[in-house]
Amino acid sequence: MRRPTTTESETHVVLFTAGFLGRGFDSRRLHQKVMKIQAIVHKAEEGGFWAEVPSIPGCATQGETMDELRSNLREAIEGCLSVPVAAASVRMDDQVIELAL
Repeated sequence: MRRPTTTESETHVVLFTAGFLGRGFDSRRLHQKVMKIQAIVHKAEEGGFWAEVPSIPGCATQGETMDELRSNLREAIEGCLSVPVAAASVRMDDQVIELAL
């Protein structure tokens, strides 16, 4: 995706909350574990907006309106975070802890 050029005044930061449950994203249980994710929104030269999520490399999307962009961002973040992760090996003397962010 070609990123249009923008000026500093044309960027916005959008915060999203995402639930992290074990190995992926589960929006049905969002109220239990929450993490805020920042997305930088730019006005596109040809109209509309495009956004990138700095904390998730390669996670970017676009939309004609801010509402469409927000919806597309949620899908993009969910897709990027739903990549399967191999199970970690845990030995007898290891501790497993869970953090709610």
